[in-house]
Amino acid sequence: MDSDICEATETENKGRVHLSGYGNGSVSIAELSPEEVEKMCGVFNAGAYWARVVEGRLVLFPAWKKLPDPIHDEEMLPFWRTATEGQTFLKLVSFDEDRLKNSSPSIQIQSLCGYFYTPENYKKNAERLLSYGFEVMRSKRGNDGKYCEIWYLSSLWCAKGDLENAVNRHKSEKDKLEAALEFLRTHVSFGTLDVCVQRLAMVMDESE
Repeated sequence: MDSDICEATETENKGRVHLSGYGNGSVSIAELSPEEVEKMCGVFNAGAYWARVVEGRLVLFPAWKKLPDPIHDEEMLPFWRTATEGQTFLKLVSFDEDRLKNSSPSIQIQSLCGYFYTPENYKKNAERLLSYGFEVMRSKRGNDGKYCEIWYLSSLWCAKGDLENAVNRHKSEKDKLEAALEFLRTHVSFGTLDVCVQRLAMVMDESE
């Protein structure tokens, strides 16, 4: 060959994954489906799969064990106690000043460290959130090997450590929330923080 390009006839390679070219430190792969392209990105960007070609098609094997399926993980059930009386229905709960007296909004943090990510910085901020009472929730990995991560505090009542101390200096839930946000803003590096102050929740009809 006069070049490092490895080619076959169009008829031979039609519908078959193959190297369409290589050389100068690079390779080109042809005839991948959109899903296979996404998964190959997962191979190189996240080490998510082992890959090989069998009879002209790409075969991938997950590099990690799958997370338990919450539908079949019976140890996670039941999430709520069984309703024993009355009728259940969904109700829109809005957290106005009066509602905040008996309820507390939740806080969600995403993109921990944001633009300032380093392994060391992530470890420091993650340890802080855990000490403040946050739980980390992660999705299953997608075909590209990436996943979503949310740091979740179900309510200010669940705050711990220094965050709890900052919150408990105030009496009203409104002031506690403002104190919590100011504390997190100045002690944790993150991309976004969301406060859930309105939700559609299942309640019991106690009128019967």
